[in-house]
Amino acid sequence: MLNDPVLMNDWHVVAYAPGLKANEPMAVRLLEEDLVLWRVGDKIHAWRDLCVHRGTRLSLGKIQGETLMCPYHGWTYNEAGQCIRFPAHPTQKPPATACVKTYQAREKYNWIWVCLADTPRHKCARVLPSSRELAARHCWQSSSGSLSRSVSRVAFPACFRVPHGTAYSFFQNI
Repeated sequence: MLNDPVLMNDWHVVAYAPGLKANEPMAVRLLEEDLVLWRVGDKIHAWRDLCVHRGTRLSLGKIQGETLMCPYHGWTYNEAGQCIRFPAHPTQKPPATACVKTYQAREKYNWIWVCLADTPRHKCARVLPSSRELAARHCWQSSSGSLSRSVSRVAFPACFRVPHGTAYSFFQNI
């Protein structure tokens, strides 16, 4: 995993939300970390894509109700990432250490956002301004008169410049 504290503590888009089906785990990669996304109702889970038993990709497994089952030996994990069942030993309770690394995931703006840190820098809802905020700030208008350049400045803040002495303060207070 890429260990950059600035990137780790932020939210990143990993998938288009309508593409994540209710009964199909999805493999994605974020900052050199393989993840499995899976959905139970409106709740989206993002975990390290690795069964703690034999290292099989959980994204190849099956969603059964509110659990994710590994395809190799059938270890079954609950929504908190805790293994709750060993099929080879159905009467044995899995130890507390048999758990998958979980990450925070949110669905916003029709995208799935994941943060790899335990405590993100900010709430996911503040990542992008709403369309109302965009309209209120008139950020699509610019002194250069180019709509496409103005939109790219909103989408890519690193592309902001100061044309004709006009400073943009769009990303302050977000």
